[in-house]
Amino acid sequence: MLGDIRDIMIIIMAFMAIGASLLFAIVTFILFRKLSSTIDTARDLVSEVKGITTLVSNTIVKPTVRGYSVFAGAKKVLSVLSQREQKKEAKSGRRK
Repeated sequence: MLGDIRDIMIIIMAFMAIGASLLFAIVTFILFRKLSSTIDTARDLVSEVKGITTLVSNTIVKPTVRGYSVFAGAKKVLSVLSQREQKKEAKSGRRK
């Protein structure tokens, strides 16, 4: 008698496990279908942001960096030239 109840419970549990597995598979499939469109939209958004970033980098950042580099180089050249003049003046004993 107890063995028969145990066997029936095992069969019921097996059917419940099969049902839960099928339900999990269906829910996963539905979520995948809904999320795939969201993932595609996010992928498109990332592509647009990448394009905008490249555009800003090429049109604003690179020219600004080049201009500042030229400015910094000219400033350094003037600094070096003024130091040389001061050293020449110090050697000759003249001061302004």
